[in-house]
Amino acid sequence: MVILILGADGYLGWPTTMYLASRGHEVIAVDNFAKRQWELENGITPLFPIATMHRRVDVFKEVTGKEVVLRVGD
Repeated sequence: MVILILGADGYLGWPTTMYLASRGHEVIAVDNFAKRQWELENGITPLFPIATMHRRVDVFKEVTGKEVVLRVGD
């Protein structure tokens, strides 16, 4: 099944993306990175550093062999 995840860089979006992709679904992950941009504009850093979405997608593929299609936009 092809599944579209909106807000894939978020708190629930990324775990959901990994879960569904690891179960064999074709996952298209979409995010506009609004929160990251807001943090950058306001000089805010997360309590725990979070890898970029591009890096997380790459690592997920390295570890699981499963591919996630990443699309940036609204």
